[in-house]
This record gives sequence, structure tokens and C-alpha cells, in this order.
Amino acid sequence: MVLAWFALSLTVLIGMAGFATDLAYWYLTASRAQNAVDAAALGGVTFMPGDFAQAKTVATTMSTAHGFPTVTVGPGTRPNQLRVTAAKEVNTFFVRALGLKKVTVRRSALAEYEQPVAMGSPDPNLGNDPDNDILPQYWLNIAGPETDKSNGDRYTTKRCGSSNANEFCSTATTPNNAEFSAEGYFFGVKAVAGETLRIQLWDGAYFAVGDTCGNGTWPSAGERTTLTAWYPDANTRYVKGLTKWCSGDQSLGSGKYLRNTTVIVRAPDDTEWTDTDNPVISTCTQRFPGFDIGGSTTIYQYLHPSDGKADAQAVRDPNDGVLTFAETFRQWATVCDIAGAQEGQYIVQIRTNASLSDPLAYDSSIDYGGHNRFSMRVGEADGATDVSPSGYVVQARGRLPIYANNGGTNFKAARVLPSGINRTLRLTLYDIGDASGSGTLYFTPSTDANVSTFSGCTFKRSDGTALTGANPSNCSVSGVVSSSFNGKIVTVEIPIPSSYTCDSASESGCWVNVFPDFTTGTPTDTTTWSANMLGTPVRLVE
Repeated sequence: MVLAWFALSLTVLIGMAGFATDLAYWYLTASRAQNAVDAAALGGVTFMPGDFAQAKTVATTMSTAHGFPTVTVGPGTRPNQLRVTAAKEVNTFFVRALGLKKVTVRRSALAEYEQPVAMGSPDPNLGNDPDNDILPQYWLNIAGPETDKSNGDRYTTKRCGSSNANEFCSTATTPNNAEFSAEGYFFGVKAVAGETLRIQLWDGAYFAVGDTCGNGTWPSAGERTTLTAWYPDANTRYVKGLTKWCSGDQSLGSGKYLRNTTVIVRAPDDTEWTDTDNPVISTCTQRFPGFDIGGSTTIYQYLHPSDGKADAQAVRDPNDGVLTFAETFRQWATVCDIAGAQEGQYIVQIRTNASLSDPLAYDSSIDYGGHNRFSMRVGEADGATDVSPSGYVVQARGRLPIYANNGGTNFKAARVLPSGINRTLRLTLYDIGDASGSGTLYFTPSTDANVSTFSGCTFKRSDGTALTGANPSNCSVSGVVSSSFNGKIVTVEIPIPSSYTCDSASESGCWVNVFPDFTTGTPTDTTTWSANMLGTPVRLVE
């Protein structure tokens, strides 16, 4: 009897052992399949939503490399998501005796990609365009390396300067600004594929006229009339003081004027989050010069083509490869024309710490300071004066260095797409204290959004000082525009509600606005803003 029961039990035990062996193999295969689809989804999603074909190719290649060539790739429920599903037939070992010869193992992964937050513009111009009366009332700004950080440029200054700039300052002698970025600032440009892309800077050369253009020897009324032979609007364009033409280059720091501003243009590539690996377009590297306002030559002499004093700087020849004073001062000057523009995003890198011999490298010996204020615009080479060319956009890449010397500014602070729901937008505002009176900052959704206000916002100051004027219910904060905020960082965190949506198909849609309401006085404010969505930008959702 014992032998009979043992024989019967042995059959069951062997069957269970065999099933366990098959089950373990299926589990191992499923684990490998999950690893494959996870890697494939994470690799491919970085091309979403703009290039699904490339996303699919990359995902399939990565899954195949992991041993799973049969995959289904498709978008998720949001445009920035990618779903990858792998299926593989697995042979059985022991349970085939029961008639089950193969099983199909299937695993799926859903990844999401949050692109770098676009800042500053849904348009082909970033900053003021005085020629066409497009006046958002701010300029771009970049400092020389020896400028004090406390003057408002957070990242391209090496020195903290005054005690007001005690945020992220190290004990080192040079540089003691721990946030110093030798690479400068980056801007993204989208163009119409196949057309000739033109990139231009307004007043790209440095000439220290002062925040409100009161410094230097300006042309008299008679001299301006003389200049109309070469500059028809000289009587308005070359007037001293705060006019729409005044970008406000300022002398700061070491006392040595800012001798050059280097502009580097990089072609689109496949790594959205890394800008410095984009291939450099050698014909587009351009250096805007600096001019010493302390010399004896006047602005009139720099502009007059035949006065015998500064004729070389009065030359206006766009084909000679030399940027002169007359070609850059209160003028749009072309950085370069790119024939047959590619799909994707061109990168414009601007820095003030590169030498003439090697514009791509940081030169630690450069010791000049000052703020260079300018604007940027893009368009077709045969129609660069078109104020709104369709398909062309220029935006700051995560960091927006700005200068405002007029009131009424309404900043396009950051673009938040519907994929940002249930996440938090973080804005950091550095050195927002340069105004003669106090004011209130309002953070509002774009007019195309389905919500009229943000709520639940939090406001923090980097030194722990309480912001008594914060109003989380309508996302505003008062009393922040004062000298006590010099060199300080105000962090604003804006929860994006689950109901949020906007017109993501339009470049002008989905922008979070910042409106500074000055109760008294006109600002002359250099400040640096940053934006990011909290959380890992490339992540698995399922």
C-alpha cells in the first residue's frame, strides 16, 4: 500500500516540480521583457511629441538589443508619453506533458518626457523690437565675468560682490559665485524646415550708455540732422535718454569694459536635454565687439561715415564679416543665415568669457565686467523684417536673463503644457529688487487655459525671511520689489491642477504669465529667472 501511494504521490510531486520550473522560467522571461520595454520606453520617449517615427525606431532598437525584437510602440494618453509592449513565445519544459507546449509572455511600459521649460516667448522675437514697435518692455541681459552677481545676473558672473549676494557664494577667491556657468546662456530656435533661417541680435555690441541711456556724448540736434543722410530716423533713434531705442548697456565690475559678446549657433540633435553636444555651425560663430565710452570719440563720430575720426566704425557693409558700431548700435545685426533649415531646435549659445582664438572655450583670464542688453529675433533670410513669420520661435532654455527699464511689462515666464497636470511648476526669481517703489507680482495662467487663476501657490525667500504679502489663493505676492531683495532668490511653486488644459497646438498657448504691478516708480531691474517642473524629466509612469 505504501509503495502504491508513494508512486501516485511521486507523479504529483514531479508534476508540481516541473510546473515550478516552467513558472520560474516564465517569470525570468517576463522580468527580462519588463527590463527591455522599460529601457525602450525611456529611450524613445525623449523624441515625443515632435518625432514619433524616431521614438519608435529608438524604442524598437533598444528592445531588440535586450532580446525582444517583437514590440508594439505607440503614444500614451498624453502627447509626451510613449507606450512599448513586448510579446514573446516561450517553450515549456515539463508541462508540455499536459499539452501546453508554448506560452506568450507580454509586458508593457509607459514612459513620460517633460522637455526643458520654454521661457520668455511664443514668438520669433525675444525682447523688444523697436523697429517694429513690438515692445514687451524687457531686454535680454548678459554680464561680463567680473561683474558683481548682486547686480542681477545670476549665472555668468564670477564674483558675489556685496554682502547682498550671499546666496550660493563659496569661500573661494575667484570665482566665489558657486553658480557661475562658464557656458553662458542658451536659447532655442525653431524654424521652417527647408527655408533659410536668419538669426539676428538687436544692439548686440556693448556700449555703456547706462541703464536709461544717459551716459556718453550723444549727437546734438544738428548732428542728428546731418546723420539723417545715412540714418533716415536719426532724430528719434539716436536721442539721449529713456526711449524705446534704449537697451541700457551698463558699466559694472572691474572697470574694464565688456570687450566682446560671443554668439555660437548649434544645429539640432537627438539629445533634447544636453545643449553643449549639439554640433556647432562654424560659419555662425559671431563676436559682437565692445566699445569704450570713456574714450574721446563721440557717438556721432562713431556713426558719421566721413568725419575723419571713426570712419572704420561707421562702415555699414553686411558682407565684409566685420561688425562695426554703426551696424550694431540700436540696429538689428545678422548673426548668420542657415540655408535649408532642419527640423528640430537650433541652439543659440551666448557668452562673455571666450577668447578670440577659441570662442568655444572658457578663458579664465578675461577680467572685464558690465551688462550687455540686447534682443534676439529669427525669421527667413528673405523676410527678416517680417514681425511675425509663421513657424519661427525663439525661447530661453530654462534660464531667462532679463533687464526691464520701463513699466507695463507682462512676462511670458514659462510654458506649461497639459501634460504638466498634477505636477508643480517652480519659478526662481533672482534679485527682483531694483525699483524706486514697491509692487506686486501676479502669476496667472494664459488666456487660452481653462482656469482663470492658480491657487495653492507657495512663496519662499532664500534667506528664510517671511513673505508677508503672499496670497496663495490667487498666486500673488506683494512687497517684493524693494532693495531688501537685492541678491536674494524668491521661489514660487505653482501646483498645476488636474483640470488644467490649454491650446498646446499653438505656440502662443499654455504660457504662465508674470505681471509686476509697480505702485510707484519705474524699474531699472536686471534679474535672472529660472523655471522647471518638479520631478524627474524622463520617467516611467507604468
